[in-house]
Parts: sequence; C-alpha cells; structure tokens
Amino acid sequence: MKASKIELSGECRIKLEFPYNYYAASLLKQIPGAKWSMKAWHIPYTKAAFAQLKKLFPLVDYPQKSTGEISSEPVVKTAVPEFNNQDHQNKNVSVQVTGRMIILKLPKNALDTHFITSFRYSRWDGKQFCWIVPNYPGNLDLIHDYFNERIYELIVYEDFEVKISADTQRKIKTNQLIIIKAVTGRLKLIFGFNNELSYHIKTMPYSHWDAKNKWWTIPYSEKFLHEIQIKATALNLEVLYEEEVVGKEDKVKRISPFNVANFQRCPEEYSRKLKELRYTPKTSKTYQSMFEEFINYYNSQDINQIDDKQIIAFLQYLVIKRKVSPSYQNQSINAIKFYYEHVLGGERKFYFLERPRKERKLPNVLSESEITNTIKLVRNLKHKGIRPTNPIFSNS
Repeated sequence: MKASKIELSGECRIKLEFPYNYYAASLLKQIPGAKWSMKAWHIPYTKAAFAQLKKLFPLVDYPQKSTGEISSEPVVKTAVPEFNNQDHQNKNVSVQVTGRMIILKLPKNALDTHFITSFRYSRWDGKQFCWIVPNYPGNLDLIHDYFNERIYELIVYEDFEVKISADTQRKIKTNQLIIIKAVTGRLKLIFGFNNELSYHIKTMPYSHWDAKNKWWTIPYSEKFLHEIQIKATALNLEVLYEEEVVGKEDKVKRISPFNVANFQRCPEEYSRKLKELRYTPKTSKTYQSMFEEFINYYNSQDINQIDDKQIIAFLQYLVIKRKVSPSYQNQSINAIKFYYEHVLGGERKFYFLERPRKERKLPNVLSESEITNTIKLVRNLKHKGIRPTNPIFSNS
C-alpha cells in the first residue's frame, strides 16, 4: 500500500494505493469520508482520519511536524494486512446456479458474510443452511473472483423448479418462457433471470411482479401476448403457451337450503340495519345472501360466539375450496363485518383480515380491423361523416 497527498476538487486528501483486497476495502469504508475514485481509495487529510487509519492498520506510520500538523508526505511501512484464517484459504465453497438464484454453501465467516450481504436482495435460507443471491448479470463473476481458489464445485443447472399451483411443480429450462393464461384474465410470465425481458414487461400497462411466486403478470390481450412472444423470440427464448383450467369437480358448491339441514336465514335485525343505512336493494340482497352462507358454515353454533379464527377459516374455505373470485371474497368480508360492526353496535368485533389485491384486466374491445369493417358497412353518408380521423381508417 502506498499513501500520498493529493488535491481533489480543491480539497486535500490522502490517496491509498494497493492491489484490490476486499478485506482492506471493507475496513477503509469505516473511516468517515472515505471514497473510491481515480481507481483508488482516499480519505480526508485530517488527524482524525489518520488516527482511525492507524487504528485499523496498526503498522501504518506517518511523520508529524512539531506543531502537530500532519506531514504532507505520510508513509505506510507495510502492505495491507492479510486475512489468515485457515478456513478462508481451503476449498470449502459450493456454488450452484439454478435459474434465478445462486446458492452458496460455505463455513460461517464474518468476512464472507459481509461480502455476500453486499449483494442486493441476498438472504440466508435457514432451512437449507445456505446463502441465496439473485442471479443478476455480473453477480456470478463477482462471486467467482472473490472466492476463487476456495470453490470446490461450481454447478450450473439448465433448468429450475417453479410452483405453478398448490399441487403442481414444474421444471423450466433457463432458455424458456412459460406463458399461462390464468382464469382471472391475466397472463403469468415465468422465466429465468432476463434483465431485458423484465424491463420490457415493466413498460406494459398494469404489469405486476408477484414476489411470492417469482413471476410477472400482465392483463391478457392478443396484442400483449403477441408482443411478448416476439420479444422473447428475439432474445432466443423458447416460448411455451398454455391456458389455466380449473376443473369444476374440484370446486365445492355453495351452501344452500338443499344441502344443509336446519338452514338459517339472515337475522331480521341484519335486514333492518341495511334499510336503516339506506343500502341499495342490490347490495342488501348480496350482503344477506353472503351472510347466510357464512352463518350456515357454522350452522350448529350461535353466530355471536363465532371467533376470529373461525372467521378467517371461513374466508380460507372460500378461496381454497369454493375457489371464489377476489371480488366475491371482498364482498363476503364486508358482509361479515357489517354484522359485527353495525348490527351489534357497541359490541363491535375487530379482527385482521387480509384482503386480496384487486386484479386488473383489460376490457374486451373491438380490434382495429373489426372497427374498420364496421365503418365500411355504413351506407348512410351522414353516418360515414362521423368516423374518427385516426390514420388507421384513412383508406376505409
């Protein structure tokens, strides 16, 4: 390491030159005002900064004038201290690359932990006892350069597993894009890390990253589907398209008077409260119907004795067994809350219910060709005069 006085942007600094060493760089970062520029580290030209440098690197020495002012030529008498932990030098690091993540297995070491956590979104997997780093461009190269001779295995898997549904696991190759048209009216886009494709998806209306399932979703339309297919093909990705089907045999039917003995009707006070608060007839009918489904799920129990866990269990039943839509689930939540919060009045019951994200999907609209053909069929000259001035209709 070589130390010298420099002037940078009108400010005196101490420039520290040495072959790149991650351990030394991490120590220098502890000095307030330490910066990396001009292909070297430099720190403020102050006694305090020098004192901290000497504390971090005890063998560093610099002369001082009799006035106590720092000398203009500080001297470093030794090289950067090396990390001599034996574990650091042995081959003890396993690197496995699978799709969108890099899996690291190695002995516990404070220096290595500091390096790994410097990667954005890196995390420790306590179940598998390994570190997981996103497979972003350049991350694997940095990991390889840092661990270098300590790596005893480097495995790159050509495919990775994705949980498509609660009971379906799929293996996807790193050069594949799986497009699934969901029953909700959106497209699921599943692929390995591809920065260019991800950036393109972000520009599309109502695109959403599902952090839990690790895939993108966008509203379904023929235009969006075609656009994604063209982009993926240009990126040399194999595109697989399929449509999601929910079997009717897997869906539990709604509770009704025909399949429940002693079917309970909506309490009279519930109906009166809806009228009192001037709810519309349509909303009142929906609330009463949904509240009847709830109380008949626990038809052998007093509705005033139903607790929070039972309410949440019913809502989970709607999603998992009944496979209702998010809007239906939201209406059921509101119908239940109406009873405990409005009908019971002073005996309000507060509970946490995780409401689903409202799904966004594009409306069904006519295509450009359909609009053009419709206008061409118009025979009335006056009606033809109201056509839009959009260039796509200029030849019609």
